[in-house]
Amino acid sequence: LDLPSTLDRFIPRNVGPALEDINVYGDGTTYQSVDGVLFSGDTLVAFPAGRPGTYAIPDGATIGEYAFSQTSLHTVDLNGVADIPERCFEHSAGLSDMVIPEGTLSIEEYAFSGCESLTRVEIAASVTDVGRYAFNDCTSLGTVWLKGGSPNIEDYAFDGCIDLYEVINDSDLILEAGSWEHGNIALYA
Repeated sequence: LDLPSTLDRFIPRNVGPALEDINVYGDGTTYQSVDGVLFSGDTLVAFPAGRPGTYAIPDGATIGEYAFSQTSLHTVDLNGVADIPERCFEHSAGLSDMVIPEGTLSIEEYAFSGCESLTRVEIAASVTDVGRYAFNDCTSLGTVWLKGGSPNIEDYAFDGCIDLYEVINDSDLILEAGSWEHGNIALYA
């Protein structure tokens, strides 16, 4: 996708499943392309949906809403990312394993909703909030590891995760198998 440098607004939804690069031509003041990924200043705005493999968020960068929505990526290195915004990875069919690293503070609403290939998630002790429906309908999610802390897991955060049979709980939360508490994290365990 080739964008003019005069572009002043870009909505990163449904950018196309075959898209492998997003390029900005000219000296844009609002948007820049870095290795085929769209940025606005230090914010990653859109990752090309058709590019598989792995990606590491650049040091000092933040992530915008929908930035990785519907992508083909298998893994994303989130080191240095403080907040995972709303719908950031929504319906990313390729994600299979996700490590939310130490230093990340929040996972917002619908952040990983509909990631049907996601099988395992590690959530660092630094995470204080997991938003409503954050992992909604991750139907292959089998293991969640809460690595510590006392996160606020909002209602329905793990709703529809019908294969979630293992919760490794090193946090301060008290979880009961079959319970609706803490965003349904132990509902199917």
